[in-house]
Amino acid sequence: NYTLQGKVNEGGFGEVYLAIRDDNLEVAAKFIKPGPSFPAVWNSWVNECQLSLKCLHHPHIVQIHEYFRTNQNHLVIIMERAQDSLSDQLEKGYRFSVEAVCGLGTQILSALEHIHLQNVIHKDVTPNNILTFQGGIYKLSDFGIAKSTLYTGELERTLIGWRPSRPPEFLIP
Repeated sequence: NYTLQGKVNEGGFGEVYLAIRDDNLEVAAKFIKPGPSFPAVWNSWVNECQLSLKCLHHPHIVQIHEYFRTNQNHLVIIMERAQDSLSDQLEKGYRFSVEAVCGLGTQILSALEHIHLQNVIHKDVTPNNILTFQGGIYKLSDFGIAKSTLYTGELERTLIGWRPSRPPEFLIP
């Protein structure tokens, strides 16, 4: 149902391609990398799909169209196509106005409030996982390490994340 157009990005767990659906809709196709730790990759993929679907229906969360496993055992998530990421904008030296920073922050905080009300903790809010769309719209993506169950004290012991985005109290010399 999809025609791949070319790779647009790559991350730790997979590659993202621009794809055209049969009805000519441009989408992003995220292929999870198969490897020796397939059970862990499978669990991460299932987790991302389930938690992403649980958190859908919010204007600042990337929408998932479908997910499937191919005959070649590729794990695929089809999602709405973004222009780029906040990380891409920062690397290009984009200068944000105060209003733009406030708008971006408000949009992502709205998404975080929504997922927290669904009892989901994202755990990987970084510039790479904030995607940009037409009209100054920002959306939270990549629920690969998100969790829906946290035990007492677990959040305080979780130090996963992009070092520059961690709060100062978590920065251990």
